[in-house]
Amino acid sequence: MAQNNRIFFVCFMIVWALLIVLNFIIQPDEFSEIENRYLAKLPKLELEEVVSGEYSEKLDTYINDHFIFRPFFVGLKTEWEKLLGKKESNSIYFGKQQYLLEKYMTPDEKKIDTIVQTIQNFQTNNPEIKLTMLLAPTSVEINQDKLPKFAINASEEETIHSIYQALPEVTTIDVIPALKEENVKGKQTYFRLDHHWNTYGAFVAYQEYCNTLGIMPYQESDFEKEIVSRDFQGTNYSRSGEYLYKPDTIEKYVPKFPVEYKVSYVPLDSKDGKLVQTDSFYFEEYLHTKDKYSYFLNNNPANMIIENSKAKEDKEILVLKDSYANIFLPFLANHYSKIHILDLRYYNVSVSEYCMENHIDQILFLYNILTLDEDLGILKLR
Repeated sequence: MAQNNRIFFVCFMIVWALLIVLNFIIQPDEFSEIENRYLAKLPKLELEEVVSGEYSEKLDTYINDHFIFRPFFVGLKTEWEKLLGKKESNSIYFGKQQYLLEKYMTPDEKKIDTIVQTIQNFQTNNPEIKLTMLLAPTSVEINQDKLPKFAINASEEETIHSIYQALPEVTTIDVIPALKEENVKGKQTYFRLDHHWNTYGAFVAYQEYCNTLGIMPYQESDFEKEIVSRDFQGTNYSRSGEYLYKPDTIEKYVPKFPVEYKVSYVPLDSKDGKLVQTDSFYFEEYLHTKDKYSYFLNNNPANMIIENSKAKEDKEILVLKDSYANIFLPFLANHYSKIHILDLRYYNVSVSEYCMENHIDQILFLYNILTLDEDLGILKLR
């Protein structure tokens, strides 16, 4: 027995030493694709930080970030913790049917009140503009049946309804019943490994938008479905440390009816603020990266304009949005000749001035409830 223990110990030390040597030989990465974050840089040796202990903390973080085969070991650790009964990691629940569900906590009431007041003030100052609001729930609200036992989660539905009730002059779109009905039918309306709804979920929300506003929506049969990726591993995947779940599939819906799109936008990394033009909502280059959701509308441009000369009606609308709108807007574009899009997290010019300059008389607020509460870009509404 003692001999076997010695052999095991020697083998373990050899493997450990080999890993350490490889760790110094292999060039460290700056960015972790699987975790979707930048990794720690090797800290500079400074006497003050050595004395304070800050240097050793930074060095420890650097070693942890760059340890060879880190994703494998992180995934192994997660699987072990799940065997011990762990239900979540970094606020991501390990759900049934390989769903990763972001926990929703009761929002800060003061933040919500401030958001409501901001919208009310904008409405008071711009009475000629018709406001419509669509607050999207996240996957955890619709897929509650996939939560692990005894999972603690606040109600997004209650938060959304409380905001709607506080804005009686705003036309509100309640998409929760329709999405829950699809879930009961066994339809997937959200990505399993990401925080966004999928193309079908966005289509369901689009139909609810049309039905509420008295617009005749297109049906699923009016589109050809095309799978563009079978290996999407989204933000919840990156945060959870659960790297064994199978990837998601991304679809796009191609209209069978005549369309003629012109998409103009200012890229997020633009230095001159000039509009770039294309004839598509879709950006193929992202399908070869970790950030595959940015395939829809090229991530989150601060300002975008979608024109469709074949649209059902010659109408214009301004959409104030977060990334949930990116997969929704290709459906909406078939009903408006021109859609103006602003992402207030990155757009810093007065919305009132933009509306005046572009003769806007209708605005759609399209946010998911987490972004509305956390990112607070909408507070720049003025």
